[in-house]
Amino acid sequence: MRFGIAGVVVGLALAACPASDAPIEPPSPDVPPPPAPSPLIDRLHRPPVLGDEASASLREAVRALEQAVPASPVVGDARPPLAERPTGPPLGGGTLYAMFTHQLVSGAPEEKGQTAERLLRVEPSLRLAPDGSATLTFETLRPVPAATVYFGHRLPQDPLGLPRYRQRSAAMEDRADVPGGHRYVVRLDTKRVLRPRYDAAGVLRKKRGVLAWRLEMLDALEATSRVVDGETAFRCDPCQGSAATFVQLPSLRLGPFVDLVRTTSAVVSFATDAATAASVAVFPEGREARLVASPAPGTRHEVVLGGLEPGTRYRYQPVLLDARGEVHVHRGGTFATEPEALSRFELVALSDSRSGLGPADAQYGGTNAEVLRGLVQGAIARGDPRAIVFVGDLIDGYTTWPRSYAFELEMWQRAVQPVHAHVPIYEVMGNHESLLDLWANGWAAAQTGPSAESVFAETFVNPEGGPDAAPGAPPYEENTYSFDLGNAHLVALNSNYRYRSHPGQDGHPGGPAGNREGWIDDATLAWLDADLAGARGAGQRHLFVFAHEPGFPNGGHVQDALYWNGEVPEVLAQRAKLYGILGRHGVTAIIHGDEHNYSRLLVDAEILGAPMERPVWQLISGGAGAPYYAQDREVPWSAEVAAFDTRQHYLRVLVDGDACVVEAVSREGGRIDRFDASEGR
Repeated sequence: MRFGIAGVVVGLALAACPASDAPIEPPSPDVPPPPAPSPLIDRLHRPPVLGDEASASLREAVRALEQAVPASPVVGDARPPLAERPTGPPLGGGTLYAMFTHQLVSGAPEEKGQTAERLLRVEPSLRLAPDGSATLTFETLRPVPAATVYFGHRLPQDPLGLPRYRQRSAAMEDRADVPGGHRYVVRLDTKRVLRPRYDAAGVLRKKRGVLAWRLEMLDALEATSRVVDGETAFRCDPCQGSAATFVQLPSLRLGPFVDLVRTTSAVVSFATDAATAASVAVFPEGREARLVASPAPGTRHEVVLGGLEPGTRYRYQPVLLDARGEVHVHRGGTFATEPEALSRFELVALSDSRSGLGPADAQYGGTNAEVLRGLVQGAIARGDPRAIVFVGDLIDGYTTWPRSYAFELEMWQRAVQPVHAHVPIYEVMGNHESLLDLWANGWAAAQTGPSAESVFAETFVNPEGGPDAAPGAPPYEENTYSFDLGNAHLVALNSNYRYRSHPGQDGHPGGPAGNREGWIDDATLAWLDADLAGARGAGQRHLFVFAHEPGFPNGGHVQDALYWNGEVPEVLAQRAKLYGILGRHGVTAIIHGDEHNYSRLLVDAEILGAPMERPVWQLISGGAGAPYYAQDREVPWSAEVAAFDTRQHYLRVLVDGDACVVEAVSREGGRIDRFDASEGR
């Protein structure tokens, strides 16, 4: 994510274990684990958040800064519509199905249309009145028969700051039909959660608090419910009785998130519900906080924290100032800078969290938040990851609307935020991260608006330094990148760059430009070759590459990915180029998603059908919530698959010097697979 400011430019890359010419035999699953540190979650209270007196001093210090804050937007203002780029009528009920199955719909080829929208037209916004009553307003594209708002607090004892709801309100009014939709209001009384027996957050004592809320809407057309979460900060004096007086404070819409954590620096990003001049207070245990200002006022902030000490755990807390002079100090999160020499650490990887089948949290604005939250929270409850890599298909995507696409990415961010406040997450694009133009006989990466790649880069904070894009083409920045983590080098590739349904067909609307699903282009491969050579030259011991689409799919994506049923010669040639590069540089593993399962395959020259200096593990980890795929036992390499499982899961990569062990861990915490990735290399 780049909010129009200069970011930290950090060289990053995925790594592999030391290489040799000897082939790797599938090792025993009884690899002894290295001694485990205490789970990360046990350390998230340290350092503790600032006390009342220190927070008051921060508020005064921020008010004293001479910063011109824009007058709008203000707290409680509605967000812009999600569907703001009309391109024609929807192409019929079969359109989305056709997109997912590579079939065509009826109609003249030049007939241009749009994807169907979900339910929300405008995101919910909450406005707090001086008497403590509140109105939550939202707009939908079709009528909603009922809605409920649950509200409560984030309790200080919870290391992840998870919301705890204590009251509900179903007092919904249909205020008006609006152009393109329907506007609704739900009324709630904030004072109901401030009664002494409910005030576990200490609002009555501090005279400040944060109202956590969840809107649940009944979607009659789909016979399910839809939910959106938020929080609203306030101050009150007094906070109870007929004389109660409340003031709504600027609040975080998104975040905070910590990224790009290095030995002496880190990046903290967040978005606010009003225009603010923002700072971040950062401090290690037992030390005074220092303020680091965001470069410019606005609603999005990306703050570079420099001058940090290696190997130190820090607490950070965003501090927001709006045009009225009102200030809110957020609880923030923690992070640990890398030590000068990091050769023992844990990395987590997972993929495919787009909507599943089930209740509201399985269809959380395009994300299976129920499973995704369980996996990332389980990873820090059972282990101590330095970073998480998410290898694509975060959301449902496949939309015509840039704001709708951005909203789905933001809902994914909300799902992982309790962990992302403490652990860097590196996001990789998948085929569902698609923003497209639609015709009756296919679709293509957006030709008349922002690209999926540019919106992705605006949303997330990832390393820079990818390949140079051709004039007029989407950027590679922050979707193709590399970084170092200790003695490992990690590389993220975009295997769906300029994705379209009919690449190379001059008769297709929009012209022949674009790539088929799973394609990794020559510019990316040339950059990858040079990047891996540089990492090896710098002495990095372990090399890992991440790309959403596998070269050797095993289930629902045999007909595409970087295989296409083995029937497209140029696809197989491109796959051979990719694996030739991986083998030449001794990459330990290439980690994919796309297939909604887990599998492990050792790819060598015989399986590849082309020269390859060293074998490479292909790991598929697509178990973060999307509907499952069974194993295809007809693919030529099926007998060589060393492990396969359909359980929801994540990968743990455990590096200890020259040793490298990989585990697949189920959602419940069970071991699916474990192998020594450094054996024989």
